[in-house]
Amino acid sequence: LYRDEATFELKASPVTFAYTNLLLQAAWAGDRLLAIAAALPCQVLYEYVFSKAIQVYGPPKDNNPYKKFMMEYANPENHAVTLMMEGILDSEAANGLSTAKAQR
Repeated sequence: LYRDEATFELKASPVTFAYTNLLLQAAWAGDRLLAIAAALPCQVLYEYVFSKAIQVYGPPKDNNPYKKFMMEYANPENHAVTLMMEGILDSEAANGLSTAKAQR
């Protein structure tokens, strides 16, 4: 695991580094739409994968370092977060993007 920013920057794959930078840029710029659009694929994927894994294999063992992470995404209440994020994007799409947003 990456314990600090310097280690992350040295050891993360180029794709991971670029994706993390996109999330950070969106968050720091205050662009809610871009931040949600950037985070939503992981939200949907983690919810699906961990829910299915727990359904098929049962909950992770107590010594699994990712147990809390997996259980949070697999929690049925987390689906409301996914729906909220999708709803925000759907609403923006229905209203049409401004020229400035569309150019990003």
